[in-house]
Amino acid sequence: MLTVVEQAEALEQAARAFQRVLETALGEVAPPELSGPLQEAAAHLAEDVQRGGTFLLDLRKRQLPEDRPPVQARLEERRQRWATWHEQVVHRLDLMQVLIALRQVLETEEAGLLKRTAALTLQPVFQRFAPVIERLQQAAREVEAACDAAVAGGPVGVLRDTISRVQAGTVRYMQQTLDSVTALVQADRVLDQPGEEEEARVHRYVEQLPERLTLHSPPKPPITRVDPRGPVLRLEVRTIAAEALAVPLPQQLREPAQAFRAALLAVWGETEQLQHIVQYNLEAALDELAHLEGGKDEAPAPDARAAEAQTAEVASKSPDRLASVRELGRDGLQRAAQLLGELPQGLYAPWTALCEAAFAAFSGEWDVLRLRIQSTDLMEQRWAGMRVQMARRLRVFWRDVREQGERRLKEAGRYLHLGRRQARRLIQRGQSAVGVLSQTDDAQQDTISAITNLEDLLAGLPLVYRKLFAFEPVQVPSLMEGRGRDLVRVRAHYTRWRQQQAGALVLALPLGSGRTSLLNVLRQTVFEEADVRVLSLDERLSHPDQLAVRLAAVLGVDVTRPTLEGLERYLRNRPAGDRPLVCMIDNLEHLLLQRPGGIQLMERVLIFFSRTDRHVYWVATVAGHAWHFLERTASAASGLVTAYRPAPLNRESLQAILINRHRRSGMPLRFAPPRDPSPLLRQRLRRARTDEEQQAVLREEYFDRLYRLSGQNIMLALYYWLRSTDFEVEQGALVIHPPRPLDFGFLTTFDLARAFTLKAFLIHNTLTLEEHNLIFRLNEEQGTFLLESLLNQRIIRPVPTTPAQAVDPYGPILPGVRYRISPLLVHPVTEHLRLRHIVYQG
Repeated sequence: MLTVVEQAEALEQAARAFQRVLETALGEVAPPELSGPLQEAAAHLAEDVQRGGTFLLDLRKRQLPEDRPPVQARLEERRQRWATWHEQVVHRLDLMQVLIALRQVLETEEAGLLKRTAALTLQPVFQRFAPVIERLQQAAREVEAACDAAVAGGPVGVLRDTISRVQAGTVRYMQQTLDSVTALVQADRVLDQPGEEEEARVHRYVEQLPERLTLHSPPKPPITRVDPRGPVLRLEVRTIAAEALAVPLPQQLREPAQAFRAALLAVWGETEQLQHIVQYNLEAALDELAHLEGGKDEAPAPDARAAEAQTAEVASKSPDRLASVRELGRDGLQRAAQLLGELPQGLYAPWTALCEAAFAAFSGEWDVLRLRIQSTDLMEQRWAGMRVQMARRLRVFWRDVREQGERRLKEAGRYLHLGRRQARRLIQRGQSAVGVLSQTDDAQQDTISAITNLEDLLAGLPLVYRKLFAFEPVQVPSLMEGRGRDLVRVRAHYTRWRQQQAGALVLALPLGSGRTSLLNVLRQTVFEEADVRVLSLDERLSHPDQLAVRLAAVLGVDVTRPTLEGLERYLRNRPAGDRPLVCMIDNLEHLLLQRPGGIQLMERVLIFFSRTDRHVYWVATVAGHAWHFLERTASAASGLVTAYRPAPLNRESLQAILINRHRRSGMPLRFAPPRDPSPLLRQRLRRARTDEEQQAVLREEYFDRLYRLSGQNIMLALYYWLRSTDFEVEQGALVIHPPRPLDFGFLTTFDLARAFTLKAFLIHNTLTLEEHNLIFRLNEEQGTFLLESLLNQRIIRPVPTTPAQAVDPYGPILPGVRYRISPLLVHPVTEHLRLRHIVYQG
């Protein structure tokens, strides 16, 4: 039998169990047919229990809950919870559709960007190049057929007319078809802000996205129970998408787009070179025909038989001429067609890089968006955004570090190069001081032999190369490189002169730096619309009347005894013509001599320039060392004119000169590595991944060394280029080997007498035996001894003052014959005298 305490505990347990049953019953969902009665009974029971309590529960120990929501409200709350859960499921499906649609938009815009860019950049290249290639091949067939007819005995005049017609028609067709203005404007429009239109469309689509979606975390498998009261994630979809697209697309594509634009600009620029190749080769073929016909047009023959007999006789006398015409005409056109077909290959690498950058930009935006969406809570979202920002900042940081490192390496390389050069100079001085020479007699003989056998080197060149790399002044403006800034300065001075704000102009340039070429180009460009008169002083003048006679002949002044005073009066009273009068004088240093009174003629001429510069635009060239001497000895007279020292040719200008001339030949070019490369060059070649990168490294190394060897002497640079060229065609390309420097160490053995004689040549350009003796106050035997020693070592050479004058380059020193430093030795001699502190400027 239970005790009272045990009975009380049992009753209490039963009361609690009954209470739990009641509470559970109130929360469960009844069937539809019992829902109404159960809710009514439950409501009455709850009211009774609330008022009277239950006889099984001691109210002093436990009170029933007060203010408990009614059953209907609780059922509505649970229904609303599940409705919200299902709405979140719908939102998740909407999110998936939004992401899929956004991914499709990004892929569509990426493809559209590449298609639009290709249509405005690549498509014009292929559409215009194809008909030009066909036209060039057709022109080559026409020239070859005409050459075959001439070889078979046909009239040479027909061949000349055919080549002239082909040249005019082909060049005109190329100029019309390969006009790059429209193509480059279209390319600039699409590559200036790449992806700007596509990005705008993507942003417009993002603005249409849902502003906010509420999601719940999906249950992890295996799914046994679904609780609608799990954590909720509210996604700001529009804001997240806008943040994923925060980096502008043009900014991401700017670098590869500019690289592709540069490559495209280079391809279109090469088409102009192809026009020069066609024009130059066909003009050279016409020159060969002119030599074949004796430099004159064919005279009309009395009948056809006589014409055929004359043509056959001419062709039989010069079979090599017709072969040269065939080589220049047909091969030049074929090379132009081949190069035009190969030009688009240079666009493959930058176009591929642009496509990869576009793919990375669009896929990167998608990856950022997906990473943000996949975050499960706010902290993870912030962490994802921070990771993306850190990754971007790290990329920018490493790029800046890499650029700074490259700049520091270049600076270190320059300092190292400067130190090595100073060390070499000190070694040379030490060797000269102790009598230890840097070369043997054999090396000196090799250098002299290389200088004297210049004609043999030229004879071994292909015909087109002999014409392109002839050691003559440039006549075509397109072959002039590195003087663009000088042309602009001269044009600006000429414009001020026409406004009566400037006077005469003197161009002071070193010997061998292309002074005559600069005048030729000025005549065809800056002074194209002027009445230009040219005077070249090939010998030294000592009296003003001698110069007056030459100026009168050039200016067309018909007087019996011309003088500078008479020319001044004539020019001041001369009526102004329709075109401005420009007079260019070359080699103005032939008006001075380093002796007492030797600068009076130069001073008089400068005064003459100053008095007449309102009526004539005087342009004169003078040796740099000569003008430096005049500024020190006659500063007042030198101030009467504007002296301009053109900027020295830099390494890039020297490369442009040689490459531009080579391109006229139409021959492919390939640089060969040195047999024993330096450790630095070997390391750079290992880093180069492609053949194009290796060629770029070898090209840079070649021209760096060539510029150190030749300096401002263009003729010496041309010589080194031809000397290092292997004309055995390897895989369709000419092979350029590293330059083989000539050893001029024997210059260090010269005593002061010969050294100052060489300085006199740098100042005066040319000297005769008599002028040399006047400068140094030597008798004929002493002067002959000095000049003879320089002539025997081929340091100086005789110069004919007229085309009819014959000089023996290996003969003895003769009175009246003019001599000058060999053009190939101007730079080595100048550097030698500078090291010995004998010359400083010029």
